[in-house]
Amino acid sequence: MLTKVGQKRPGVKRGQPLKEAQAKASPTSNILTNPTFGIEEKAIRISWNTSIYQWVEKQNSETKKKLGGGEETVTTFSYEKKWADSPVDSSSFKEAGHTNTKAQTYQSGSEQATTVTLGAFQLAPGLISQIHSSEPYAPAELPTELATLGQLSDGVFHTGELGNPKIGDEKVEFTITHPGDVSVMATQSKNSFKPYMTKSGKEKFLLYEGLLSADEVVDAEESKAKFLRWALRGLGVLLMFIGFTLILKPLSVLADVIPFLGSLVGGATALIALLLSLGISLVIIAISWIFFRPLLGISLLVLAIGCMVLLIKKTAQGRKQAALTA
Repeated sequence: MLTKVGQKRPGVKRGQPLKEAQAKASPTSNILTNPTFGIEEKAIRISWNTSIYQWVEKQNSETKKKLGGGEETVTTFSYEKKWADSPVDSSSFKEAGHTNTKAQTYQSGSEQATTVTLGAFQLAPGLISQIHSSEPYAPAELPTELATLGQLSDGVFHTGELGNPKIGDEKVEFTITHPGDVSVMATQSKNSFKPYMTKSGKEKFLLYEGLLSADEVVDAEESKAKFLRWALRGLGVLLMFIGFTLILKPLSVLADVIPFLGSLVGGATALIALLLSLGISLVIIAISWIFFRPLLGISLLVLAIGCMVLLIKKTAQGRKQAALTA
């Protein structure tokens, strides 16, 4: 189905310069190729992902408290063979005997159709690149010159011995994107589309896979924006918690003279840092919401007050315990 510009539909006014198109995205005359592996296909995209068998170093650090105060960090290294996306430089490994000697012969890449139609319209490259779905692709056969260097197994090209890879062996996996149903929201420009400018000055150039209505696309974008906002707020709380933890860290370091006391003080300062971070963050978020969504803003303020009350109680308890200890 293709919805014409200006046609009535829920949530969009007649004549509004917004285009909602729903149809199957199909490549026209483009033949996508990978000469190295003898691939020629009419598709929206063909991709090949390479990996190389390498030694990989893992580092594990553990911090321990020292008797008499302070901490020390003990670092251990371990090594394992695994498939990596790119060659691993083994010259910086801490332990000898785990050498990666071979450079990578095959490189990852993709080829995308330049002419893809959506009904009577042609998709711009910015919309074509938003088609992400794909499925495994198996080349029919290898070119003669490549057949002596490796073999195909379940559509994957391997060098070396199957089931028993050695350092430097490589494999190449292929995927293909076939035509499929998509929904586009943009401004019509002759037989194509261009970004739609919202009232707030933001550009919208959207493609969703599947047949969606304008309302469904708008709801999906609003859900993304809401998730991003709360993720950023959560990041702000985390950064504030880290900051308060670093400010209060000297208290636990001083208390480390007696190991168990240092742990207790460290736990208490972490709780104080958490309550401070939550309280301040909730107040800031509540102020920004209180005029637009009073119920949410007031609820957040109540939570902030609860954090502050709990902080005061915990601080008072700490002072009493310190006085008893003294």
